[in-house]
Amino acid sequence: MEGTSFIPLVIANASIPWKSAAFSQYPRMIVSGNMMMGYSIRTDRYRYTEWVFYDDIMYRPLWKGRLYAELYDDVTDPEENNNVAADRRYFSVRKQLSRQLRNGWRMALPGKRNMAFTASYVEL
Repeated sequence: MEGTSFIPLVIANASIPWKSAAFSQYPRMIVSGNMMMGYSIRTDRYRYTEWVFYDDIMYRPLWKGRLYAELYDDVTDPEENNNVAADRRYFSVRKQLSRQLRNGWRMALPGKRNMAFTASYVEL
């Protein structure tokens, strides 16, 4: 398992600086027999997933071959029933989350610049 222990949060104080997001991945086999992987980032408000082909020899995502994206706004849709990834009102949110997802969990650690996600839903 890769990541950072959250024991300091338990021992010290929940108000100490911490990661700005949580990251996960989930594999799926598609009809052609190829492997695709869902890479997800969860912030305090959003869950964003990019489904991409996966290089199972080099163990890395092939970001240029994105197949599908999912974006859920947990404030307006806490059960995550409505994928808003194609909704243009969420364009800037999706762009920021995609950048943060591709930068990876290490860049979400405290002290890493430009990684705190503060964008919110904006009406057009």
